[in-house]
Amino acid sequence: MSQLKGGAKAKAVLDPLPTKGLPKATPERIIRWIERFIIVPKGFGSRKPMKLANFQKQMIREIFSDTVVRSAVASLPRGQGKTSLSAALALFALFDESVDDPEVLAVASDERTAEILLNTCKRMCELNPLLAERVVLYMDKITCPGTNGVLMALPSRETALHGRSPSYLSLDELHLCSAETWEACVTASGKREKSLVVAISTPATTRDSVMYQLVEHGRTDSDPTFRLIEHAAPNDCAIDDEVAWRIGNPAIDAGFLSIDGLRSTLKVTRPARFRQLRLGQWVDSDDAWISFDQWMALTDLDRVVSADEPIVLGWDGSISNDASCLIGCTVPQDIDEKPHLFVVGIWERNKLDPNWQVPREEVDQVVRTTMANYNVQALCADPYFWQAEIQRWNNEFGNVIEWNTASPQRMARGADALYAAYKSQNLSHCGNATLALHAANVVTRDTPHGVIPVKRSKNSQAKIDALIAALIAHSHAVHLSNQPKEQTALGGIYFV
Repeated sequence: MSQLKGGAKAKAVLDPLPTKGLPKATPERIIRWIERFIIVPKGFGSRKPMKLANFQKQMIREIFSDTVVRSAVASLPRGQGKTSLSAALALFALFDESVDDPEVLAVASDERTAEILLNTCKRMCELNPLLAERVVLYMDKITCPGTNGVLMALPSRETALHGRSPSYLSLDELHLCSAETWEACVTASGKREKSLVVAISTPATTRDSVMYQLVEHGRTDSDPTFRLIEHAAPNDCAIDDEVAWRIGNPAIDAGFLSIDGLRSTLKVTRPARFRQLRLGQWVDSDDAWISFDQWMALTDLDRVVSADEPIVLGWDGSISNDASCLIGCTVPQDIDEKPHLFVVGIWERNKLDPNWQVPREEVDQVVRTTMANYNVQALCADPYFWQAEIQRWNNEFGNVIEWNTASPQRMARGADALYAAYKSQNLSHCGNATLALHAANVVTRDTPHGVIPVKRSKNSQAKIDALIAALIAHSHAVHLSNQPKEQTALGGIYFV
């Protein structure tokens, strides 16, 4: 790209672009506009007019065909021409004469990535004299005096987005963005009567992400203001199935992604990363203890826990940062009955409130209500942070067990039992999404007593607390089911 010079800028041409002959309908107009005015800066088709692939045209039609759509997410593997398409759409939005004073934002996870999209837009303008003479290029933005429009790059920080009123916002690398950033983007764009947020991204490394939440939202097809476009290989495909590669990577048949390149990448990439980045699949990490999909396969939505059947409650609590979770587990009454896990309550930090703490009174009321409404054989609770409540509950109910998660021997024993039940499918659960995400976030650490479930790192935001509470409840429920029935009665506080 040519180096921008300081000083006064050349006066831009104010006349509109020669758009005669372009369709009036928005999606087809965008397609034809891009193919008429955009020159490919580098890579496939370099220095030639951009020729959109059929799957790219279809993406544009799905996103722009209905004016009620205010946000869209496209999930697809790497190598599908994401940056070039995003830049071309941003330039169309800058030159869009139907919008008053277009404000186009190119937002990415950091300044460097945002500048990549901005620089691609600059180079596209430089390569076509019709565009070049109508814009003014600055280090951090592009202006179009003819439409009184501006295109600028911003990092995906809430503070950078406050005060903006974009007519079009292109969000790159959604898989790296927080829920707060997405909310800042959509609320900023909502200031205009006509505005649109478009995020084109590869899947995130974890389902515990705003991108996965949006993908799940789009799959319901219940929100007319939201569009989801997905390109991915079938979930059950073999990792070296090249037919599946073509399904997930339409750029292969379009001619600008080499299948030889994928073959080479497969040899040097971890399986989970290859599936995520090159097949567009949502997968667990290579070192995940529990597979999200296999865990969800244990869902039993028809299982209703009755008031009289014996259950154990597992509690893993915090003060403010980690989640606090109360999980129930049924106590099997015969050899053919499976333990069933169900969520009683989960309290997660409100990220918008820096002073948020777990509502102790609310937790206390939920515990009391559950004790009153179910046949609770034991409440097994990690005492850390909650000693006073645990003592009070035991004084009132008499069946509280301190279950210290800091004990590697106890955790390894509980982990062995839960993992064996998970692998043998001798377990069912209620299908709660948070519990499933926490299960998929778990990795393990070896100890002399066996493996124990842990977070990926001490400060990881991928929480595992619901799974730990489930492990606690399951461990004691299985213990009780193996005891002679007359020995299951409890009294006093127990330490196991």
